[in-house]
Amino acid sequence: MIEVKNLYKNYGNVIVLNNISVDINKGDVVAIIGPSGGGKSTFLRCLNLLETPTSGHIKMGGIDILDPKTNINKVRQKASMVFQHFNLFANKTVLQNLTLAPLYLKLYSSKDECMEKAHKLLEKVGLKDKADVLPHKLSGGQKQRIAIARSLCMNPDVILFDEPTSALDPEMVGEVLGMINEVATEGITMLVVTHEMGFAKNVATRVFFMDQGHIAQDESPEIIFTQPKSDRLKEFLNKVLNH
Repeated sequence: MIEVKNLYKNYGNVIVLNNISVDINKGDVVAIIGPSGGGKSTFLRCLNLLETPTSGHIKMGGIDILDPKTNINKVRQKASMVFQHFNLFANKTVLQNLTLAPLYLKLYSSKDECMEKAHKLLEKVGLKDKADVLPHKLSGGQKQRIAIARSLCMNPDVILFDEPTSALDPEMVGEVLGMINEVATEGITMLVVTHEMGFAKNVATRVFFMDQGHIAQDESPEIIFTQPKSDRLKEFLNKVLNH
């Protein structure tokens, strides 16, 4: 699904991503964990060119996304992003937020088909009664569930989640993680930058531990949490699990 080879990202003399090579398979649910400043969000944002890599190769579904001839907007249709701060259109209703992009891009054969899908997704995220509401009337947890529904309305192959629960009140974290967990059971490839170790342990099929700009360990959750290979990972887990 995603092939990354020799990926670098520099800001001036600062190396943020340092020679990352990794393959992500269809249906993988990857939790990306690690200390702040380790490159997690930058790596995620490079996968749909919200950040432009300094060098390296990224293929998404076999398409070289760094080739200047590639239509990156086509690629982004298949690789949705869910942000930390929701990024909903404030002047559009919930339903309009879900349908604006797919209607503009003609991803459905008719407007009715798109609307039907949007209503089904609102039901799925438990917010079917909020279709005509503006985002400022919603709680943080509801906004993030709408953001997830919006990304699903694009029928993506991959969803990239950038710390989807870090802007939420603690009691809302569970409802959003539950929603992501449900999406994970549907076979969509997902990469999730997260500080929620329970999610990484119980939902992810793979965990990347990122530190100092590279993937220091890439294993199943069982191995990451029970057999950390490096002192750095042990130290990180001690801090976050005993917090």
